[in-house]
Amino acid sequence: MLLKNRICILFLHYLNDDITIKHYELLKKYNPNKNIYPIGFEHHNLIDGSHVVCKKESYPKNDILNKTCKREYWSEADLLIYDFYLNYPNLPVYFVVEWDTYCNCSLENFYGNALNMNNFSHIIHKKESLKTWNWYKKLTKNQKLIPNIGGMTPTSGILFTKSVLSSMVNLMINNPRQYDNMFSELRLGTLLQQSGYTLNKPFLNSESYINWNIDSITFDPSKPGYYHPIKTIV
Repeated sequence: MLLKNRICILFLHYLNDDITIKHYELLKKYNPNKNIYPIGFEHHNLIDGSHVVCKKESYPKNDILNKTCKREYWSEADLLIYDFYLNYPNLPVYFVVEWDTYCNCSLENFYGNALNMNNFSHIIHKKESLKTWNWYKKLTKNQKLIPNIGGMTPTSGILFTKSVLSSMVNLMINNPRQYDNMFSELRLGTLLQQSGYTLNKPFLNSESYINWNIDSITFDPSKPGYYHPIKTIV
């Protein structure tokens, strides 16, 4: 694999529809010097040439959680990241973007020096904010005893260096059943903290650009940025 840049972009998606293609093309337009990999689960209509992920016994399962979750691919989106890493374990930096993320500039133009961090996500859940988080409330009493539980959300605009993601995936592979029926963003944050790293945000008001709630972002396509969730063509 010929690398164009130390930062590789993972584009998570589940449909090959107009909005997905538009955001994928924008990502390529503004980041021409980076390898961009479309990724999705099998049995979905994916972009041609995508890295296709099959669920495995060696991965965590969300069978119980998925009974109350509207979108299965959403609750297990982290498996796309782990599987891609296991197939491409030697990339320097992994930057993850979801299909409903609009961009109008390069990663460097928006994130600047934050791209040198070992990890970041736009919203983080440490011990103090966990108890009010819906996905934490869905854990069983025994699950809440798991050490170093944390969250990084949403699964877009998140970054891992190779060393961070390697540690996380090794923990997951060595004991996948411990992480069964945990929402993807809760599993990501927990594995990261269990690996000895600290949850970080790229900058102070990062949640106003990428968030799980569209009402919590300040969307202004005239200003350079990465915005999520944007589910219509701009």
